[in-house]
Amino acid sequence: MLEELRDGDEFLGTHWPLHLTLVPNFSIELAQDRLRDLLQRALVRQESISVTAAGDDLFGPRRTVQVTLLQARQELLLLHTSIVAALFDAGAIFDNPEYVNAGYRPHVTVCPWRRLRSGDEVVVDSLAIVDMEPAEDSSRRKVLSTLKFR
Repeated sequence: MLEELRDGDEFLGTHWPLHLTLVPNFSIELAQDRLRDLLQRALVRQESISVTAAGDDLFGPRRTVQVTLLQARQELLLLHTSIVAALFDAGAIFDNPEYVNAGYRPHVTVCPWRRLRSGDEVVVDSLAIVDMEPAEDSSRRKVLSTLKFR
C-alpha cells in the first residue's frame, strides 16, 4: 500500500487506496496465519525498493483501468517472482496466470483522488495481504496483514 492502512481496515472494492500491485489476485487453501507466515518467510531478507513512475497505460479486458507503469527494476521483478514462487509452491491458483512472472507489469492503479505521475518515486517497503471478499462480500476489501521489509 502506498497509503497508510492498518491490519483489519476495510474499504469498498471501488475505492482502493493507492497501491502497487505485486501479484495478481489468487486463491489458496491456507489459513490466514499460515499464509502470513509463508509470505513472511519469502520476504525474510527483502529490503525496501525505490521505484520510479514511468508513464500511463490502460489495463483490463476492455482497457478501461487507468494505471501508472513503474520502471521494471530488477529488484522489483525478483520480489514479484519470489512471492509468486512461494504462493505456487503452497498451491495458489492465480485468477490470471498470464500476469505473473514474464507477464508481470509493475503498476499503480490511478485513483480519482490520488495518482502517481511520470517521474514520481515511491518506496516499496511492505506487502499487504488483502482479502478480496471479506465475509463473502465481493464489494468490500479487507487488509488481513501487512508485512514490513527489513
